[in-house]
Amino acid sequence: MTDWLWSIVWGWLPWWAWLAIGLGAAIAVYRLLGWKGALAVLAVTFGSVAYSRGAKRGVEIEKAKQDAADEKARRVIHDNRDDARMTPDDQLDKEIDKWTKP
Repeated sequence: MTDWLWSIVWGWLPWWAWLAIGLGAAIAVYRLLGWKGALAVLAVTFGSVAYSRGAKRGVEIEKAKQDAADEKARRVIHDNRDDARMTPDDQLDKEIDKWTKP
């Protein structure tokens, strides 16, 4: 299965859609195979629902961490630019020379 198809299947369908699909499949399997088949389908359904909810929650947590890191990086860049603007030219030249001259 390709990555884009995997992300569509697990990323776009909400958890309740997996539950509805699984319950419908369980009813169909019950008519064909009986209770044992329906219980197997329900077990897979609940596993899929748990995976879907957990994966989406994990993505939300990672996005929040990345947003916080991005904001911190923006603050650091802004502070460094302000420090460079406020530093006198001769002092700035001395600090840069120690990194650029052998």
